[in-house]
Amino acid sequence: MGVVFVIVAMDLIGFGLILPLLPLYADKLGATPLFVGLLFSIYSLMQFLMNPFWGGVSDRFGRRPVILFSLAGSTLSYLAYGSAEYLASTPEGTLAVLLGSRMVAGALGANITTSQAYVADLTTPENRARGMGIVGAAIGLGFVVGPALGSLVTHSPILEAYGLGLAGYVGAVLCLGNLVGAWMWLGESHPPEKRGATGPRPNRLATLSQTPTTWPILTSMLLVTMAFSQMESSFALFGVKRFDLVPRDIGILFAYTGLVVVVMQGGFTRPLVARLGEARVVLSSGLVLGAGLLAMALAEDLSWVLIGLGLIGVGMGLAQPSLFSLLSRSAPSENQGLVLGLGQSVSALARILGPAIGMSLFAQVSMRGPYWLGSAMMVGVVFMALLLIRKPTPVNL
Repeated sequence: MGVVFVIVAMDLIGFGLILPLLPLYADKLGATPLFVGLLFSIYSLMQFLMNPFWGGVSDRFGRRPVILFSLAGSTLSYLAYGSAEYLASTPEGTLAVLLGSRMVAGALGANITTSQAYVADLTTPENRARGMGIVGAAIGLGFVVGPALGSLVTHSPILEAYGLGLAGYVGAVLCLGNLVGAWMWLGESHPPEKRGATGPRPNRLATLSQTPTTWPILTSMLLVTMAFSQMESSFALFGVKRFDLVPRDIGILFAYTGLVVVVMQGGFTRPLVARLGEARVVLSSGLVLGAGLLAMALAEDLSWVLIGLGLIGVGMGLAQPSLFSLLSRSAPSENQGLVLGLGQSVSALARILGPAIGMSLFAQVSMRGPYWLGSAMMVGVVFMALLLIRKPTPVNL
């Protein structure tokens, strides 16, 4: 699973590289706050539409070809992102190219879904939370290194020549290197005898109804990711307008949050799940994440921001691997890609709704609005976790 860890980490380094800079880049190109929200949402809309498809493809044809194809598509999307200013002659055209690059990135960004299925292929149900924690730690590492690298990019001597779009070129180089490494060292975890290629194609609704716990799991994913994505999409502008932060500061703070996620998923989630079970860890994560978002809503100085982002990192570090472990354990081996794709699709739906709602609140109600709403959403997560505690998830081998 070491190769999968590297693939996911490198992929998320590229994503984390542009994440804190995207609102500033779009703003420089003349985008409105609502268009900034659209840039986040369109990426997630394409993932929402395509993740179950790619998960099903990987169930039938193997994980390796889907990962390789996804990395190739991501490389092209980063190149378009970095070249947006040069591929169009008008401001409107430039923004259209930027939007298109995010659409391609979302449509072909199947790495996490397929990597989770890869890990599920190689782990037992009892060790599933540990495996998902490895993927989650790789994601968190990407959010540490990516924003920190983005901070260096914004202070690069060649930034004046390429502007904030330079991050796209750096992301393309990283993704291309990732593609070459995966081609050389990534094996196949899903052999033909387990693919069920001659059987009927799984029905998504039938898959969803396999256990009574599926809907509480997916609802929790939706709420957690919506709350987090509202913070993701609004924090750069919130920091600039509320605390006079500069791009380097934004990158460092995103990296700090990612570091907390890595520490939680790499060192604490597994023993907590072993001691308490996934459902109780989800309950704890809802409480901690809600407290972090509340601290952000009440922040009057950077000390509150640091506390809030730290708690958000703890909550996300606990929630993500626990929820995906619960979801994976409820699915038979031949449907792992499809079911985990549905989970990622729900997360993508949350990343559509979260930025759109969050940036609307930011622009029309209050800069603190996204954090108030995100904190309130955690009440729903706590309720769903209580349902999961009362109805343990059956294990499908």
